[in-house]
Amino acid sequence: MAEPGFRSIEPARFDQGSVIRPAPFTPPTPRGPVRRWRPRPAALVAGLALCLCAVVVWFVLSARAVHIVVEPADAEVEVAAMLKLQLGSRLLLRSGHYEFSARAEGYHLLQTTLEIGPEQNQSKSFVLEKLPGRLRLQSAPPGAEAAVDGAARGSTPLLVKELQAGVHALRVSLDRYQPLEQSVSIEGKGIEQEVMLQLKPAWADVTVSSTPANAEIFVDDQSAGRTPSTVQILEGKRAIRVQLSGYKPFFSELQIVAEQLQTLPEIELQPADAVLELRSRPAGASVTLDGKFQGRTPIELALAPGQSSTVRLFRDGFAGAERNVQLASGERRALDVDLTPDIASVDIRATPADAELTIDGEGRGLAAQTVTLNTSAHTIRIHKPGYVAYETTVTPRAGIPQQVHIKLQTEAEARIAAIKPQITAAGGAVLKLFRPNGTFTLGASRREPGRRANEALREVTLQRPFYLGVNEITNAQFKQFDPTHGSGDFQQKNLDGANQPVVKVTWERAVLFCNWLSEKDGLQPFYQVRDGKVLGATPGAAGYRLPTEAEWEWAARFQSGAMTRFTWGEALPPPAKSGNFADQSSVGLVAQVLEKYQDGYPVSSPVGSFPPNGKGLWDMDGNVAEWVHDWYDVPVDQVSAMTDPQGPAGGQHRVIRGASWAHGTVTELRLSFRDYGTEGRDDVGFRIARYLE
Repeated sequence: MAEPGFRSIEPARFDQGSVIRPAPFTPPTPRGPVRRWRPRPAALVAGLALCLCAVVVWFVLSARAVHIVVEPADAEVEVAAMLKLQLGSRLLLRSGHYEFSARAEGYHLLQTTLEIGPEQNQSKSFVLEKLPGRLRLQSAPPGAEAAVDGAARGSTPLLVKELQAGVHALRVSLDRYQPLEQSVSIEGKGIEQEVMLQLKPAWADVTVSSTPANAEIFVDDQSAGRTPSTVQILEGKRAIRVQLSGYKPFFSELQIVAEQLQTLPEIELQPADAVLELRSRPAGASVTLDGKFQGRTPIELALAPGQSSTVRLFRDGFAGAERNVQLASGERRALDVDLTPDIASVDIRATPADAELTIDGEGRGLAAQTVTLNTSAHTIRIHKPGYVAYETTVTPRAGIPQQVHIKLQTEAEARIAAIKPQITAAGGAVLKLFRPNGTFTLGASRREPGRRANEALREVTLQRPFYLGVNEITNAQFKQFDPTHGSGDFQQKNLDGANQPVVKVTWERAVLFCNWLSEKDGLQPFYQVRDGKVLGATPGAAGYRLPTEAEWEWAARFQSGAMTRFTWGEALPPPAKSGNFADQSSVGLVAQVLEKYQDGYPVSSPVGSFPPNGKGLWDMDGNVAEWVHDWYDVPVDQVSAMTDPQGPAGGQHRVIRGASWAHGTVTELRLSFRDYGTEGRDDVGFRIARYLE
């Protein structure tokens, strides 16, 4: 069937030769208008908004809240992120890495990578580094040498650039002024700050006048003006001399305190004495005037006018000479004295017998002979190949037989003999060699007044040679090891002077100082240390250490074959200048003091301020008590003598030996007194020791 609107064509027969002709065609009529779809604007906007909301929701759900804190708070912050959202004090960012920068005036630019992790809430803090500041430093007077944090920066006034923000130590010094130290806080941020330092004089004004006037004033042999005058004299003990031609010089010693004015009483100069110009042949003779040494010839002697004076001359190798002289007031006379040579003999013997002799560089043949020499000093040398030459100085004396009997040493023997009797450690401490090689008794008898229960008698043998410090370690020496240490003060009395003994040092810090010295001198450390803790000792090591209690007591007490009770003898009270103990200057500082004893030091004194003991050791009793190596215990009766003991194997405390400036009782002043502790004290220091090998 044909579709509506189309006409069907009946099939026809086609013969050959038939012609096909076109049929008429009429197109169908459209049923209605053709419509095409176009999107509406409102729908398009709604779709885009929906997509944007979806992206925002996706970002909010997948982002992390980051709280960024920057110091200073007013810094400008920039995060290089395509998607970020600021919500109050927090920034929404997805996990990842972002370039971050912060800048503020007066600070270095901060550029770094900001790493955002998976945590939902995160906080990031940044601190900007301040730019360096500048310090304009001035002093009154100017020209002072300035140092910042120990580094020299030049003379004031000066501008110190590129100082990091923070507290810095300033020190300025100028000749004739007291050094000044103080701290300054640098703001940084490129800000220039100014500090003015007022230096205090290190001198005092001293007014000097004399009769007659116009006398020359000398301070420590330097001319300082003429009387009457006010002169500036540097602080300290100063020698003052006032002299005028025709008058005797005036001498005095002044203790000058900076900025403390002094006015000396009027100086009455006395007319000059008569003058004797004394010469001798040969020159260089020692001269005494009425028994008092005056100097060596040639010399001018001031004699009291109108009085007879005895002049004696002495010179090695010559007989003494004596002259009686009387001069009138103001008289000047020359006196020449010819000295007579003094002859004596010296008997010289040597082993081996064929050794040769040289005297004052002149060969004298075989050493075995008696030589005649004048009584001056002569250099005698005895020598032979294969042996170490012996050299000595001999001063013959008339009427006194002298002998020089020498056994030359082979080189091997000389090496042994060359062991130094005294050494100096790296920090400057001096140590003396001791070879006790004997047995003695530690402790005290029960009958001894002041004796304590921990002082039981016990025999000890010391065989191993050892070195012992002649002085206690000073603050200056200890600060080479620990610059931060300070001995401070005791009731406002200074303990921190450079040459005062170091105190407030624990036993452990003392032995760490010993190990430090050993490393400085290339010695095997005596103490075993791990992580700053002392674990034990190596008894065979020759490094520096604290003396053992036995060594300390032998060095302090063993004198002339016996053990002494006190450093000065056997009984109280101590003689003057016996040591630094609790004396009258310590009243009010300590509980008990020695009556009628005055050593001049309320607390510790500079080491070596008092005479040494018989072994040449200073402050073995007094000044400060001393740590020793041993663990503390209360000894019991022993069966046999101990040899080179180093104390118990363990304990809770360490032994402290010797009295200190704070001690003034019979118990404490005895050399057998034993104390103990582990922590530092105001009156406890130490000295060092080491084995010879």
